[in-house]
Amino acid sequence: MTDDDLLLAFRQFVACLRPGGGCIISVRDYDEEARGTNLVKHYGARVEDGKRYVLFQVWDFGGDHYDLSFFVVEDELATGQAKTHVMRSRYYAASVARLCELMRKAGFESSRA
Repeated sequence: MTDDDLLLAFRQFVACLRPGGGCIISVRDYDEEARGTNLVKHYGARVEDGKRYVLFQVWDFGGDHYDLSFFVVEDELATGQAKTHVMRSRYYAASVARLCELMRKAGFESSRA
């Protein structure tokens, strides 16, 4: 994902709006997030149907992008056997200010955080 990708998407948003229409988007404020590697984000534990599920993410930043690994540990309470599942993705950590700038460039009359 790049600024050009975001700009294209915002231009497509503008093309879909009626005159005077609006667009609300929800984003993560990456300026408030620590940058680095092996950053762990815990999502707690849940028990369902005799299994405990422990959920967490690991973030590894490289510049304005980061690799995210989402882990689900599946713990069979009766047998003590456990499985770990991991899904991976890459994200662009664009700041809110940068997103607002790209929205204005795409044709939105105003944008704010």
